[in-house]
Amino acid sequence: MTGLIRSLAAAVLAFGLAGVGYAGLIKPGFDTLDVRRIAVAGLQHDIARAEARLRLLEASDVSLELPPSLTWEGDSRQDAELSLQKAIVRLMDDYQLNPMTYGTTRIELDFAADTLGFAVEVEAPLPQFYRFLNALEQTEPQVAVQSLHIRPSQRPGDESPETMVSVRMTLWAYWTGPV
Repeated sequence: MTGLIRSLAAAVLAFGLAGVGYAGLIKPGFDTLDVRRIAVAGLQHDIARAEARLRLLEASDVSLELPPSLTWEGDSRQDAELSLQKAIVRLMDDYQLNPMTYGTTRIELDFAADTLGFAVEVEAPLPQFYRFLNALEQTEPQVAVQSLHIRPSQRPGDESPETMVSVRMTLWAYWTGPV
């Protein structure tokens, strides 16, 4: 009887160890394999979608040229810079901004197209400067603001009811034309 109990205990122990071994050593390998199979299937699906998108882009006739509403044209860079400068100064005059300094500047942007730059410092009542920015945003060809520094410019003893600001800004635009 004792031998039978020992045999049953040994069998139970052997089955238990086999179950623990399967659950602890062999089954995780299968689970990892299943997870990796699912990941590979997902990557294959992503690759197929990317290849289909690439074929669609290669087949399209879309031009990579900038639209005319984005570019300042000129026979030379100097002509385009002068055109941009005149347009900005005219806009400042329209909104009664007092330019203290202005001129062209080099803009280094990571674009395929060439860019023009224009730096200006103005002093104006804040509401007029807001109107100027609104008009600048609607300029065609378009002009973008690269940097904008605004500070109050109230002078001691100035009792003006309007908030005066000093503004330093750098503007830029795309340029197309001969280099």
